Amino acid sequence: TVNRIAGEARFIRALLYFDLVRLFERVPLLTAPTTDNVPQADPTDTYKLIVEDLKFAAANIPADAYPLDNRDSNDGRITKYAAEAMMARAYLYYTGYYGEEHPACSKSDAVVAINDVVVNGGYELEANYKDLWMPACTKDASSNGEYAWSTTYAGKWYDGKTWKAG
Repeated sequence: TVNRIAGEARFIRALLYFDLVRLFERVPLLTAPTTDNVPQADPTDTYKLIVEDLKFAAANIPADAYPLDNRDSNDGRITKYAAEAMMARAYLYYTGYYGEEHPACSKSDAVVAINDVVVNGGYELEANYKDLWMPACTKDASSNGEYAWSTTYAGKWYDGKTWKAG
């Protein structure tokens, strides 16, 4: 469990540095607590840390640590598949923005990671695309003491307590 927790923590660090490097490009790179004034790092070094953290997370968070069958109790937890998907995303961003592969993550590394997510992650696409979006409300239903608006939407919608299918 120590490595799983360390993997989750390193995933969070990688995610935060990924956002920082995309927004500001050159950021101070901290890997240990310090009171020193740390200079801005080259983006290549930041991406190296991001990829190393994501590889560590994917290797140390067991595939069955947070099964999809128990998503009601473990939704939002970091999984091996989240780390692999994030590594592929970082690869795509780096190669697209800088026009070259980063030495820490090759195309084959990214392909292997994302294929593992697709084949073994247990995820699937929503059968009805329209079910991903909240409906436009069409009439006031607040007089009956329920959710303030009802809808004629044909997909899923939230009535204030649960999701309902139209």
